[in-house]
Amino acid sequence: MDEQSFHCPGFTILMDTREQAGFSFKNMSADKKDGGGIIVVRTKKVGLKTGDYSIEGLEDRFSIERKSMEDLLNCVGNDRKRFAGPGGQLDRLNQFDVGHVMVEADWMHLQKGIQKTGLSPRTVSSSVASWTLNYYPNIHWWFMPGKRAAELMTYRLMSYFWKKQRKAGNV
Repeated sequence: MDEQSFHCPGFTILMDTREQAGFSFKNMSADKKDGGGIIVVRTKKVGLKTGDYSIEGLEDRFSIERKSMEDLLNCVGNDRKRFAGPGGQLDRLNQFDVGHVMVEADWMHLQKGIQKTGLSPRTVSSSVASWTLNYYPNIHWWFMPGKRAAELMTYRLMSYFWKKQRKAGNV
């Protein structure tokens, strides 16, 4: 019988208390270079000022805002001022060294979702392009094919940022 090994990263993931149906960060495999096995992640629910996920000790430098397809489409349409207006979510997220918007839909699914909203496909892609290039250069956008892919990428981004900060002596 093979024993399953476990890998515990040296950081704790902070999850915003308002996050609904959030990521569990369970059943993730560690890379061979990290010893392989299953990753066991420490998490804490806290009230984050901005975003849904961060890293304990780096919460003033790194943040990830999670968006379902429906939520993103609402943010581009009806809720645009709160999302991208002065003092809005993107404005606050851009204040971090590194901010991410993790969308639980790839472009193909997003196009299908757009058809139901009355928004034009160009409005969505042009908004993201404009926000990235003209207004919010510290924010990286990720369009993943579903919740699990978004969860795995969220963990990988956190792990990478934490390792980079540790190497630089910042944690």
